[in-house]
Amino acid sequence: MKIIMEVNVQNCEQCPYHKSEKVYTADSFENVRKVYCSELKRNIRNYLDWNETATIPDDCPYKNI
Repeated sequence: MKIIMEVNVQNCEQCPYHKSEKVYTADSFENVRKVYCSELKRNIRNYLDWNETATIPDDCPYKNI
């Protein structure tokens, strides 16, 4: 059996292949994170503030599917 599920993704953090990690800074009140893509095997964004979104890169294999 094969199940295909369509997911509408607007940014990398909505994708099931992303991994977000907290970035620690000198200011303990900052909420900064980095976003890693397991499909591209690289960081998409190294420094992403709390109010920013990680845009989908042009070389994403699932961008135009």
